[in-house]
Amino acid sequence: MGGPKDTTRTAAIAHGLILPHVDLAGRTDLLQVAAVIARAGLFVGSDSGLGHVAAGMGTPTLSFFSTDRPERCRPWGNRAAWLEHPAGDARLIPVAEAEAAIREDLL
Repeated sequence: MGGPKDTTRTAAIAHGLILPHVDLAGRTDLLQVAAVIARAGLFVGSDSGLGHVAAGMGTPTLSFFSTDRPERCRPWGNRAAWLEHPAGDARLIPVAEAEAAIREDLL
């Protein structure tokens, strides 16, 4: 999911996926996004409004933080978790750490 400006990036990501997927970037409004997220088994994403939508819909949510403080603005709920990297760059969070957070905290 994403806005019209995200379509090139999401198409490039989708092209490399071997799993079934649907690229909805630029094709949905906020209510449609909320409906899709409500049916999802898990939401994994950056610190963004979509993480808050996911947590609000009761979808298990893992948010990655870079610059903001998660204790101040993370999605709230008993099915919401977050990760941050000490260097302030979420791209440095190991995949194994994200997988462990999902398995231990959300499933």
